[in-house]
Amino acid sequence: LADVEALNEAAFAGETDVTKLSYHAYAYCTANYVLLDAGSALGRNESRNRIVVIEVRVGSPALDNTNFQAAGFGSGPIGANLPMDDDYDAIRRQLWLTTDRAYKQSVELLSKKKAVLQNKTRTEVLPDFSAQPPSTLTDLNPGAPIDLAQAETLARELSAVFRESPGVATSSVRIGATEETTRYVNSEGSSFVRSSFLVTLRASAATQADDGFPLDDHTFTVARSWATLPPKADLLASVRDLGRRVTAQRTASLLEQYNGPVLFEGQAA
Repeated sequence: LADVEALNEAAFAGETDVTKLSYHAYAYCTANYVLLDAGSALGRNESRNRIVVIEVRVGSPALDNTNFQAAGFGSGPIGANLPMDDDYDAIRRQLWLTTDRAYKQSVELLSKKKAVLQNKTRTEVLPDFSAQPPSTLTDLNPGAPIDLAQAETLARELSAVFRESPGVATSSVRIGATEETTRYVNSEGSSFVRSSFLVTLRASAATQADDGFPLDDHTFTVARSWATLPPKADLLASVRDLGRRVTAQRTASLLEQYNGPVLFEGQAA
């Protein structure tokens, strides 16, 4: 659906069993819907995509379009989605169009860079690029597919912990698994193929302080496989602690204005 208003209209018409809708619309739909309690599942999603990222260098190794940021002008590699089916002509066309965009951006950026450098006095001139002998690398670390039913059960159990913290207004638990394969090739003969697998778990909680100030916090866990996730007891304890922290923040006093260093600990570090 296009936007929240479309969801609201579908909810008013009773077209969906479960829906997301605005708080304003919910007041008019209480006869047909109830707010999902902690521990309720909002669904699962599986997707695949294929992306190309192209970087074009123009100029010379001593001076090219990189290492320069023009105000209001894109300077990074150009990315685009590729067809998921192995249609040679369609993929080739998208690669050509993306390369053409990257080349034109690089030419314009190099012109801007030269104009800026003409008005600058440089005490040291370093080359933008150094030629290296071609190399090839293969680093494959595929992962085993996760059991979606098992992941959903864990998400429900972790989410249900927020029931112990009535001070939490909204909460969510998301579990994801991503397998990524990167294939790199350049015009100098170097290439590599690298694959990786990650399992992520994110628990979020939000509430509102007594003075109306919005509060939120989250925990984030990353593992190389489902088997290497922390024990369920540790995950439950982490979510339980999150609910307690957010609840305690509702009545916490405000800090006085402070300017100075900040030390990061735990996950923040």
